[in-house]
Amino acid sequence: MVLVAGLVAVTAGCAVQYGAPFLIPALRADGLTLAQAGLLAGCPIAGLLVTLVAWGAAADRYGERLVLVIALGMGGVTLLAGTRLHGLTALGATLFVAGAATAAVHAASGRLVLGWFGAGERGVAMAIRQCAQPLGVALPALVLPTLAHRGLPVALAALGGDCLAATALVSALVRDPRCRSAGPPPGSPPVTGRTGWAAGCGRCGCSR
Repeated sequence: MVLVAGLVAVTAGCAVQYGAPFLIPALRADGLTLAQAGLLAGCPIAGLLVTLVAWGAAADRYGERLVLVIALGMGGVTLLAGTRLHGLTALGATLFVAGAATAAVHAASGRLVLGWFGAGERGVAMAIRQCAQPLGVALPALVLPTLAHRGLPVALAALGGDCLAATALVSALVRDPRCRSAGPPPGSPPVTGRTGWAAGCGRCGCSR
C-alpha cells in the first residue's frame, strides 16, 4: 500500500511538472506567442529545481509522510487558486509554485522505498515507483489538451484535484518507516557502515 501511494504521489507530481507543455496549443489560441507559451511550460520545472534539495532535507528531518502531504496539498491548492487568476504573470507564478511544491514527491517517495523494502526488494520496488514518471507524462498528454480546449482553468483544476486526491491517499496509507521512530533496541551497540544496515534495523540505510 505504501508503494501504491508513492506511485500515485509521484504520478500526480510529474503530471504537474511535465504536463504544462500540453497546454501550449490552448495558450497559443489565447493569443500568446510561442516564446511566451514555452516560458510558461518551463515554469513548473524551474520551481522543481529551486526546491528539490530543500524538500529532500525536509524529508530527512520531518519524515516522508508529512512532507508528501504538505507538498501535494500545497500543489493542489495553488493550482485551484490559479483558476481564479488572470494574466501571463499570474499563470506563470501558479505553475512555478505548483512545480516547487510537488518537487517533494521525488525525494520523499524514494526514501519510503528505502525504508519499507529490504535490500533484496528495493530494485523492483524502485522500478515500480519510477514508472510514475512516464505515467505522469502520458496521462496529461491524453487528458490536458481536451480539458484546456474547454478553458485553462479546467485543466488547472484537473491537475489540482489530482494532487489533492493523491494527498488524501498518502495521508490514509503512508506511514514513515518504523526504524525512524523505534530506534535501536535498548543496550544495542552503535552500528555504522554499509554492513551494519542489515544487522541494524534491516529496513533502510540508516546508521542504527
